[in-house]
Amino acid sequence: MVSYSQVLQEAEARVTLPEFRPVGLFDGSIKVELPEGFIDASNFRQIPDNQEVFVANDSSASSDNSIIIELVERLESDDPSVSSATADKNAVRAHYDEISSINSSISRAKVLGLMPLGVLRLPQSTTAYMITGTQIAEKWGKNRSADLMYLVLTLAVVRLPENGTDVLISFNSAINCSEQAVRLFTENDDIDSSVLLRIGLLQAICRKVVESLEVVQWDLFVD
Repeated sequence: MVSYSQVLQEAEARVTLPEFRPVGLFDGSIKVELPEGFIDASNFRQIPDNQEVFVANDSSASSDNSIIIELVERLESDDPSVSSATADKNAVRAHYDEISSINSSISRAKVLGLMPLGVLRLPQSTTAYMITGTQIAEKWGKNRSADLMYLVLTLAVVRLPENGTDVLISFNSAINCSEQAVRLFTENDDIDSSVLLRIGLLQAICRKVVESLEVVQWDLFVD
């Protein structure tokens, strides 16, 4: 099994972050900074009340690059012997598996890394983690090799224990790939250098978004 931790750190170090802008979520109850070039998807389609969705403001890529912020019930461990850190990581992986399962995958999903994140504007009890993975899927239900793509998912899970909530922030990117890329990915754990650079960018953006996350109206989490 290839260890990607050093490779991903190097990829992050190579990227240049885009400009960011402040955004209010859930009627201003949460403030966050998001990268320029993404627009609110609720302007043109219906979005569930517990989600905020942003897509790339580029007609050539709007379907392939998105940021989704979702409020869900906090996952708790049923095993009292499990440490809080292990319970957190198990919850992060469970959230990741649920999100990635909706993709039409034709090649095994590969989790590349799971690591803690710093939070600057949330209570000390808050924990946050980032998990990144890739898989190969058919583009929008097609089955020709030319329509295969890497699906890259970087997911931040911000855990708010006092509020019984997990905040999920997913960064999704799709990159066209060849049959050779599929074979190398499946058989040898090799990932194209351009994909690694994209992952580095997503992870760097993820860190900045989580660091900027601030709850200004805590009654958002009251049933």
